[in-house]
Amino acid sequence: NWKVVSCSGYHSTASIKTDVTLLTCCRYNCVVVANNNASDKYTPTQAGGTTWKQVSLGYVHGGAVKTDGTLWCWGQNAFGNLGDGTRTATYSPVQVPGTTWKMISCGDYLTGAIKTDGTLWMWGMNLYYGMLGDGTILSKSSPVQTASGGTNWKMISAGEYMSAAIKTDGTLWCWGQNYNGGLGDGTLVSKSTPVQTIAGGTNWKQVSTSTNGGGHAIYFYDAGNLYPNG
Repeated sequence: NWKVVSCSGYHSTASIKTDVTLLTCCRYNCVVVANNNASDKYTPTQAGGTTWKQVSLGYVHGGAVKTDGTLWCWGQNAFGNLGDGTRTATYSPVQVPGTTWKMISCGDYLTGAIKTDGTLWMWGMNLYYGMLGDGTILSKSSPVQTASGGTNWKMISAGEYMSAAIKTDGTLWCWGQNYNGGLGDGTLVSKSTPVQTIAGGTNWKQVSTSTNGGGHAIYFYDAGNLYPNG
């Protein structure tokens, strides 16, 4: 009865079952388990409650959305990547303000999430490259809306030094580090606000950005073609 899975960084696995229970595993005694216990976990351990809907793991933290629209994060928090207004690490989930969250994506030290109204919010590490997309290079410990605004964001992927998102109109947007051309806008200039990929088009379906050592993204066209970049 497994339904959703996410793996990354110092996490081994976080999974949601069809009964909406959330289970996590962790290695190296890291501050990323969601059950208020810092010891290594070699078998799935349940995080409290039976109302979990979606989960995403970053390099040193994790986050999950409940069926009531609340958003919860846990783990290391040096850059405010938990979104609770602090920079204090926690072993157990802490709530991000709001009750209308739809999906979350955790990167290395940053987090992105979309609300049910289609707005896109990010928080955490933002140094040097502006990977939060708010037009600054200042890290944030609370959610900030992307500079492009809008209420038609569909999915978000937060990476290490860049982020990417797809709108409901099928357009693809990227921001952050661009030294390897990972933003797909035809330049090698980093951007602190979302820019549309040079390929354009309105039939983008899914996007994934790399974490822990990569400044690139992989994009999927609706027609089934795969377009790697960076």
